[in-house]
Amino acid sequence: MIRLLLISLFLSSVLDAQTKSTEKVTVLKGATIYTANGAPIPSGIVVIKSGKILDIGKGVSYPKEAEVLDLSGKNIYPGLIDPASFLFLDPENSLSLGAPEGTVLDEIDPFQRDYREAVAAGVTTVCILPGPPE
Repeated sequence: MIRLLLISLFLSSVLDAQTKSTEKVTVLKGATIYTANGAPIPSGIVVIKSGKILDIGKGVSYPKEAEVLDLSGKNIYPGLIDPASFLFLDPENSLSLGAPEGTVLDEIDPFQRDYREAVAAGVTTVCILPGPPE
């Protein structure tokens, strides 16, 4: 009985190791990487396995069988950027509707709950514009 248990444990560990070794590794190479802290990393490397970032840096090592994507001349950011957002604005109580004397700071409602959906989708940066369209 113990022998059978040991054999099954051995086989499960071998199968587990084979499964882990066949997981696809993707490497993003050559882009300027903007991290959440610190200076940008020019011509950096990002190593991704199973949808998770394993390593970021300049001289990062990665498996030779990894899929390498050359992103030279591109930028990598730690989240999505919404360049024309009306998030935090209340269309019912818009003060300026884009008038030059109004500012977006007059219209922002920091208590709106719409931001949670944007954060869940991966948005980390927004450019809020005054006066949402009617």
